[in-house]
Amino acid sequence: ERFIERVQTIDPNRFSDWEDRVDQQRQQKERLEQTIKDQIAEARDKRQGVLAVLTNPKIPKTEQMQIDLATQCAGLEAKIAKLQKDLQPSEEEDDEC
Repeated sequence: ERFIERVQTIDPNRFSDWEDRVDQQRQQKERLEQTIKDQIAEARDKRQGVLAVLTNPKIPKTEQMQIDLATQCAGLEAKIAKLQKDLQPSEEEDDEC
């Protein structure tokens, strides 16, 4: 009985915007996921460019240039892996809903 009295005293306007908040959170999550996907695509493009230079026999490269290109490529691969890992928890949360 006290519970019902308490429920009746709650102002319904206090919770009227809950749908808007949920929608805003969903949109923010979607923007974050799209940003991560864009960063992954950009890193893949850069890695592809580095690999193209590294593997092109027509472009003369010193040993130091080859080392720098390989290091740059490895860094991009690590960045891609981290971004994909950052994206996975969001996708797992979607599976739970």
